[in-house]
Amino acid sequence: MARRAARGQRRLLRACHDSHAKQDAVLATRTQAEVCYTCHVSERGQFNKPFAHPVRQGQLACSDCHAPHGTTAEKQLVKATLNQTCYECHADKRGPVPVGARAGRRGLRTCHAPHGSSQPGMLTARGPMLCSRGHSQQGHPSIANGPSGLPRLGTDGLLARARQLHDIATRRCTARTIPRARR
Repeated sequence: MARRAARGQRRLLRACHDSHAKQDAVLATRTQAEVCYTCHVSERGQFNKPFAHPVRQGQLACSDCHAPHGTTAEKQLVKATLNQTCYECHADKRGPVPVGARAGRRGLRTCHAPHGSSQPGMLTARGPMLCSRGHSQQGHPSIANGPSGLPRLGTDGLLARARQLHDIATRRCTARTIPRARR
């Protein structure tokens, strides 16, 4: 039984490490991701998006966020949660954070893609679409209505007013989620 376990561990070790190489690729920040991509194929695509952590530039390694030899955290993160892991480098982004990003298992993934995104700020969607995932537009002051009571955006200046109302509503919504001590 012990021999079988040891053999399995050696096989896993060889999947990532090359003991005969002069410099093991998985140990260097610049080359580590290429080793990880042999199993984690979809992550390569995420890091190739226009807004991504600088992994492909060799400035960040997979092991900066993930513990490859195991951990009790989800996704083998180096900290207990995604938020805690991200705040190791992004302490300036710690707060205030909209309430949806603090609540639930998704944490910062509510709005951000942890590896890479097509949107600035590594957001998962553009502004209005991002917010409407968690907020109903019904009765929301961000949409201007015409005389018929239906949303009317266009040439008569209602689009500018809708944007202005949206900005006001966003500030109000976010103000409710900021803890009093941080205001």
